[in-house]
Amino acid sequence: GEVRSTTPCPDAWQIADAGGGKVLLGGDGGLHLVDIAREGPPLWTDPRATPPFALDGRGHVLVHRDVRKESARQHRATLSAIDLRTGASVWEARVDLFPRMPIVVGDRVFLQGNRELVALSLVDGALTPECPAHAALGGGRDRLYAWTGPVGHAAVTTIS
Repeated sequence: GEVRSTTPCPDAWQIADAGGGKVLLGGDGGLHLVDIAREGPPLWTDPRATPPFALDGRGHVLVHRDVRKESARQHRATLSAIDLRTGASVWEARVDLFPRMPIVVGDRVFLQGNRELVALSLVDGALTPECPAHAALGGGRDRLYAWTGPVGHAAVTTIS
């Protein structure tokens, strides 16, 4: 195809179409929203953000912030919903999990813990009722496929 524009992104390792000719870039330097139709600096930058990130379909990007490794198995982090238009934080929730890809299903976002899934409300980041799964296997259209049950008797459960 035809090259329409080129935007420098030396540290980006995750990219997503944010709509309206805008692209979200995530990497070691944080999170950046760029307008691919014009040259110049990003529309906004969040240096506290650590990809991976996910778009929630409500005009927000869900990303971990202020990630600190406490030990080999313990991390301190905050999951933030950031307004795509402004870069402002809509809500934040302390999650203290290794930053893995958030999975959006319906009105919740699921995060993988050490041996459990954590579910938060997309409205305000509040912890939702306990998720009966141990690990996310992947997401589909408004569905999450998760591993449930004890070792040796595992099953795949669909959560919607």
